[in-house]
Amino acid sequence: MNKTTPDLAAYDLLAPQLSGGKDSGVMLWSFMRDATAAGVTDRVITYHSTLGPLERPAVHVDGTRYASMSELAAAQSAACGIPPDRHVEVARPAFLLTEIAAYGRFPRMSSPYCRKYAKESIISTAWTPLVRRLRRELGRPVRILKVIGLRADESRDRAHHPAYRNVLTNSARIVDEWLPVKDWPTAAVLEWHRDAPVPYHWTYDSFPGGTSRAPAPAPVRCVCSPPSGTCCWPSPAGRGSPRCTPKSNPPAATASVPTGASPT
Repeated sequence: MNKTTPDLAAYDLLAPQLSGGKDSGVMLWSFMRDATAAGVTDRVITYHSTLGPLERPAVHVDGTRYASMSELAAAQSAACGIPPDRHVEVARPAFLLTEIAAYGRFPRMSSPYCRKYAKESIISTAWTPLVRRLRRELGRPVRILKVIGLRADESRDRAHHPAYRNVLTNSARIVDEWLPVKDWPTAAVLEWHRDAPVPYHWTYDSFPGGTSRAPAPAPVRCVCSPPSGTCCWPSPAGRGSPRCTPKSNPPAATASVPTGASPT
């Protein structure tokens, strides 16, 4: 597979994976332009894999409510014209926090349980009923395009990630992966969000309602909210993890979580 851009009409299921973060928003917008041009928007189903209690919930600050990651993922899908019944939220039978407590599965650089294990694998499982039905109807393996908002600016590892590749082939399904905004620089993503139909998550401004990206540098990844307040993922500059702890970011620590807002 030498191409960097897929033929969208060649797929039976187009499956953008949304985190609710800034990159998934611009990814879906870019992808849907191509899907519309190809006349295949009816094959699009968006997916969000929730981390449950580890996912950032909605918060109230100074009388303003800021949406949760799950709400933003659904809003991103709706803003791109995708019907509500074609946006699917999935979760593992036991949330990641439970598995950390029971089995010690705390995310590490060498064991990213919060990514492939808790997100991508459960979305792949969610495809199974559709794959079974389509395979019977088509009489061949179902062709799926997994669309992700990874970008080269995020890390050296992601910079070397192929923009388009095959990730699975068996008798039931052929799954390819596409990163349509891989080459978008961070500045371009932030500029796009200035006029985006859905707001980006408050953590990119370091605290709810912040506009100066102070007092702490904007987190690199904002989907989860670890119990310790820290994350093992380094920043692009290699200076360590996002500063989301109460000590380093007091305004964020004072945010009020509405009753019942945290996923259960």
